Amino acid sequence: MLKLFSARSDHPLAAAEEVDRIVADLAGMEPKAALREIADWLDSLDAATDFSAEKRFGVLARFDDAAVQPLRVVVRDIFTTPRQVKGYGAPLFQLGRRLFRRIALGYTSCFDANEHGGRDAEFVRRALPQLASRLLRAHAQWLKWSQFRYGPVDPVLWADAGAAYTAAVEAGCDRRRVTVFSAGAPDTCPHDEYLRALVFQVSAPDRLRPLEIELVDKLISRFLPLIRLGAEASAEALYWIDPARPMAPMRLARKPKVSPTLCYLGLSGAVPGVVELMGQASKGELPAGLDLGAHYPPKLVLPVLAHLSRYWGARPPTRVHARHPVQSATRSVLGFSHIYGQLSGKPAAAVSWQIEDVSRGGFGVRASLPDDELVHLGTLLGLQPEGGENWVVGIIRRIARAAEAEGRLGIETLSHAPVALEVELSGHKTDVLLLDALEAGASVRLALPQFGYDEAVRLRVVHDGRIAELEPVGLLESADACDVARYRVVSLAACAGSPTSAGTP
Repeated sequence: MLKLFSARSDHPLAAAEEVDRIVADLAGMEPKAALREIADWLDSLDAATDFSAEKRFGVLARFDDAAVQPLRVVVRDIFTTPRQVKGYGAPLFQLGRRLFRRIALGYTSCFDANEHGGRDAEFVRRALPQLASRLLRAHAQWLKWSQFRYGPVDPVLWADAGAAYTAAVEAGCDRRRVTVFSAGAPDTCPHDEYLRALVFQVSAPDRLRPLEIELVDKLISRFLPLIRLGAEASAEALYWIDPARPMAPMRLARKPKVSPTLCYLGLSGAVPGVVELMGQASKGELPAGLDLGAHYPPKLVLPVLAHLSRYWGARPPTRVHARHPVQSATRSVLGFSHIYGQLSGKPAAAVSWQIEDVSRGGFGVRASLPDDELVHLGTLLGLQPEGGENWVVGIIRRIARAAEAEGRLGIETLSHAPVALEVELSGHKTDVLLLDALEAGASVRLALPQFGYDEAVRLRVVHDGRIAELEPVGLLESADACDVARYRVVSLAACAGSPTSAGTP
């Protein structure tokens, strides 16, 4: 049993009975208030300079464990409670990031106390499996709560995690399984906790919505025993990491610089299990023992499993088209209704962003992101490059914050010549965006208001002096506040009395 409290201090957290009282009070508090209280106490602990590594670790562990239940409630509340209030989750994501940043850095300060020698060094040596495991789990959670907002991710995160893992490897305890967390939690080890963070990072969270990020985090636990991290570059290794360097894992596009601490990450061994679980989810079933933190319908889990099967597979997605660097300002309008207004002569408020690269498939854009609600994955947007007159319609596929209020967006181009039209839908006039040219027998894509697609309803479109009958083929995706669907042009004829109808029988 670790000796948690020894030296005298004026700080209230120095007294074991005071910590006991605070933790007991937390259990009776509303979950969000409890988490804020824990974060405040951890700020106070960080400012204390007269705590030994052992005492600091003991207090951190108590608050780390005390946060488990309120965090579980808050996460379930964010993702399973229907809400009309926009931005409800944003301050909670910030709170979670603040909490785990403080816990992670607190454990790091305990680990760094090893440099002081004496009793601190002795404590770190003796408690290294527990300390490294907690430190690495906290850093993995700091990463997840940062990615709920798509960053920024502090480079210190990878430097600290790599240093702790390297120390555990050098001490020969990286795979020593220990009981670390609260009662009922499975034993763990520094290797597994570091691996958890690496797998999360290479699972492309910047291409997932927050709920999907949470599901990835939970699913990793199920498949972690099938994923390999080692010094040998096996055939299944697709990523590499050097824990001695302050870096995130990198794709093995080319051989990394030789290093005694170099590690290779292979995920393909987990893919058969992912595919099997996909099969169950496609039938509307999930295993009884699958712990996702809350009850989520299989239809929500299925696309996340499909995402993991792609990024963990033998051939993870790569860029199809070459990017070409450019520097061009662009006017941008966000959302289906604003794009429709812009194209139909009712200009909406536009923001000014910077295009940094282009390809046949889309744009890379540097954007101001002052508000968490400004952009989402799946947001439809219109762009008008500087000096041009036409608008391009695209959809946001990737978000990566470089700073709190600035980031980079990956935008897939949907149309270079969108048209705003009005159609008859279920007896009502409905705004739609035509994304492709009308040609008899061809298929076209339409963007419609959310839930506007109906597989049983044909549409009639009047455009450029012609009438087109459109037969629904399928819903391509439900984007943010709109549907994108495919239709087949079953007939195309000139409107009566139009110039193009002259001579038409």
